[in-house]
Amino acid sequence: MIIDHGRTIAQGTPAELKKRAGRKVVEVHVRAPGDVAEVASALATIGDGEAQIDESTRRVMVVVDGGWEHLGRALRPLEERGITLEDVALHPPRLDEVFLALTDDARSQGRAADAKAPATGSSLAPTDDDVKEEIRHG
Repeated sequence: MIIDHGRTIAQGTPAELKKRAGRKVVEVHVRAPGDVAEVASALATIGDGEAQIDESTRRVMVVVDGGWEHLGRALRPLEERGITLEDVALHPPRLDEVFLALTDDARSQGRAADAKAPATGSSLAPTDDDVKEEIRHG
């Protein structure tokens, strides 16, 4: 079960939640620290959003909708430039990545619903006049 701000947004086993997120993660370990930014740019061309960089481990990660079929397109230019990669992996998202993906989807849907809702002019927060009235009758 995934709860965001006190509201259940998804239920299921970890495997079901990972499948529901529907995306995989490409993770690349770069040999030379100076090549990390270039690898991130290359992976961004196949990813769904910006590549995440962990400078301390020289790892670059990007979420992808597809699989290995897109990876060659991103890695070929790196090979041509002589950039050495220690490891390349394609794996299902970790639970923390699933949480972020599903909570971001829920927030996006909430923002879209808020934008469509008509403005009513009322608020649950008390106004200054409400507070003054409560003090007088308090």
